[in-house]
Amino acid sequence: MTSRTVSMVVRAPPERVFQGWLEAGERFPKLYPEKFLTYKVVEQNGNERTTYCEEKWAGRRLAYTTKQRLFPPDRVEGEIIEGAGKGSLETWTFQRAAEGTRVQFHIRLRGLEGFVLGVLMRRRFDRELDQMSERWKAAIEAAA
Repeated sequence: MTSRTVSMVVRAPPERVFQGWLEAGERFPKLYPEKFLTYKVVEQNGNERTTYCEEKWAGRRLAYTTKQRLFPPDRVEGEIIEGAGKGSLETWTFQRAAEGTRVQFHIRLRGLEGFVLGVLMRRRFDRELDQMSERWKAAIEAAA
């Protein structure tokens, strides 16, 4: 298993950042056309939702379904339940900070995809994740 954490401060209140996070998913193919091919919420039931995503990381095309538990405006927990990286876990936290919101994204990659991205292609994966995080931050701040 490979893990990676990204932290940033977004200049907006936690409620707005959390809402922006919720809404950003379905805009991912437009925000990141080189990365996200498809992203959609396939089911929403209270504070749980299921998403389907097709994306490209380090030159590899991945398709997977994630079950997410939402704890607004503080946290999101997700697990890939089907497809590439099945069993991988992600956690997003949104904490109030003097400058806005401290956002932390932690992912634990499992399976063949986790090994390939997290070990064999680690530098490229890290670079792409950092670039995507900066673009996401800029989009949330622009909308706030």
